[in-house]
Amino acid sequence: LWGTMIQSQYRCFLISLSYLNVVADILVLQSFLRRLFASRLTKKMKQHEVFKRHINSIKIQSQWRMMFCYVNYVNDLADILEFQSFFRRRFAVKKVKKLKLESWKISWK
Repeated sequence: LWGTMIQSQYRCFLISLSYLNVVADILVLQSFLRRLFASRLTKKMKQHEVFKRHINSIKIQSQWRMMFCYVNYVNDLADILEFQSFFRRRFAVKKVKKLKLESWKISWK
């Protein structure tokens, strides 16, 4: 009877020791996996920040190009209007001279 009780207690001790070793191994594995996931998440966040900065720089460049093109468009439009104004004025002056000459010819007849 005493032999079976001692064996029972010894088996219980071995099982509890095995259980504690398994729990310790699980905790070490969990710690390793948490660290691995945290480092991956940190890496993703850093990549996301780099990507976000890249997207923001693209937006800034796009706005700058748009503004540059718009200013060039407005300047080209102003040049075209000035060019048209010059030639319309020139044609109008020629027409006025021609009309004055015709009216002067008619008045001398």
